[in-house]
Amino acid sequence: MGTTFCNIHVYNPEKAEYKLKKGYSKYSLADGWETILEDESKFDFKALLKTAKAISKEISQPVISVTYFDDDSFELQLIIEGSRKAYYLINESGIFKKNIPVLIKTMELEDKTAKALRYVISKDISAAEAIDRFSALLQLPLYLEKNLLDYNNGEVTIPDREQAIKELAEEKKAEKAAFGKKKDAVLIQELEGVPYFYVDMLNGMISLIQPEDDGTVVLGKYFCYQLENEGGEPQFKYKHGLKFDLEAMSDMDDKIGISYCQKDQFGDERIVISDKSDVIDIIAEGSTNCERFREKILLPDDKKILPEHIIYSVGDALRVATDSGFTTFDVRSTNHVTVKSNYYTKIFDNNIIHPNHHDLTSAGKLYFDHISQLYAEDGMIVKIGEYTEYHNGEKERNVRVDFLDYDYNLLSTEYVPVDFDFYRVFGSYCYIKEKRQIVVGGYCVDLEKKTVTAIETLNQKLKDKASSSIRLKGEDGKDYIAVITSKHIYILDMNLKTVSYTNLSGSVMGFWLDEKGHIYLVTTQNTWKYPFKYSNDSKVRLYKLGL
Repeated sequence: MGTTFCNIHVYNPEKAEYKLKKGYSKYSLADGWETILEDESKFDFKALLKTAKAISKEISQPVISVTYFDDDSFELQLIIEGSRKAYYLINESGIFKKNIPVLIKTMELEDKTAKALRYVISKDISAAEAIDRFSALLQLPLYLEKNLLDYNNGEVTIPDREQAIKELAEEKKAEKAAFGKKKDAVLIQELEGVPYFYVDMLNGMISLIQPEDDGTVVLGKYFCYQLENEGGEPQFKYKHGLKFDLEAMSDMDDKIGISYCQKDQFGDERIVISDKSDVIDIIAEGSTNCERFREKILLPDDKKILPEHIIYSVGDALRVATDSGFTTFDVRSTNHVTVKSNYYTKIFDNNIIHPNHHDLTSAGKLYFDHISQLYAEDGMIVKIGEYTEYHNGEKERNVRVDFLDYDYNLLSTEYVPVDFDFYRVFGSYCYIKEKRQIVVGGYCVDLEKKTVTAIETLNQKLKDKASSSIRLKGEDGKDYIAVITSKHIYILDMNLKTVSYTNLSGSVMGFWLDEKGHIYLVTTQNTWKYPFKYSNDSKVRLYKLGL
């Protein structure tokens, strides 16, 4: 679970009195404003919003309410005279906003600040970055709960507004120059629903929560689809429906649904029911106990169609063919995909790769492994990490690049100086052998030039996000690098210049490549998460993008 909190900010320069319900306390932390926090971290968003509306009505002043959930969702609402007049919400499903000009006018923002705020609300950024930028531009301590305030002895630091405006202006200028042409993906298919219960993208299988005719949702009822390709474009075909009586299966309160989890490196095969607070009730565990569920859920072998291509998740590296199947490597295990009973099956070998953090960290030396799958090609693994040595109070940082064979035998090591926290760079990476360059998280590690440089503005776009950097051939037969995130695709030429970019509706659930220079993507507009209410815009879409 990530960080969750909520707070209220009341514009009250005259210190007018107002009623504050038990369980809340107010603090003077920003000029002209009072901040209200929960005394205990109950995260009662509904009660907080009700309190904000009551205060704004009582003193006839603007009030801002903030909710921040699991580092995935940030919502800011402007309340005037007891009614919501403007809001901004960013979460995994996208960006939602209304009446931002009203917010700008109410906050009396200068033109340059208003311009910066309008740019922020147009950006696909993380909830963490969004709340940081709003805090700076509005000059309010939005990222705050009582535990954090107590930890800092009642002191808060609000991000600098001028610095934020400067950084945002530089980002906007660079974007205009860097991204090449916009290219739309072709929509092949659209299904109504939210993925839940059983999602196995490797085998092209998804189950969806779909509404009844009257718009309601029956928890425990799911509609199952399989990806098929009958000589034309791939399509999800409806296979069967499932219905479980959750009340009879579990006495847990606030149930949100049931899930089927196949055996993996984290646990055995299991059936679980979850509640709103992520508590689970294990209904069945292990192959024998799950058999009666499995037979209802999975398709019989004679009806199961194996996907024509390996399907990946964002953050995956491409699999390579080995004697054990289609394989990926990471620092703790080897992951093989084989075919069993007409299903792709994952087999994990717990092979810890050396050298690693424990081998290379000692007095005056520190090493961080890159937390992603490793790049592999032609019998060689390329492993990256950040290696730092401390000398007389000074530190010397390098990207350490290890070359190994598929049996994890170390072949050679190279170092490239770096002047930032490289271990914070996310995403799988690819190695351009002929240029001796590694493309990762919007950066290029050049082993020939001994440099680590940002690829135009991609480092800003990919900061703190999972991504896959993949080399592939386009429709024209040329080589390209595709950088795939949950919502965007950037296509680079082999000089690492952006050729085109594609914005997607929803978040990527899976993608695959064909032999003709196409990328296929499955996206979902929404996920089944708090507040666990079905949204009418819930769609699963299948796209095709040609290079």
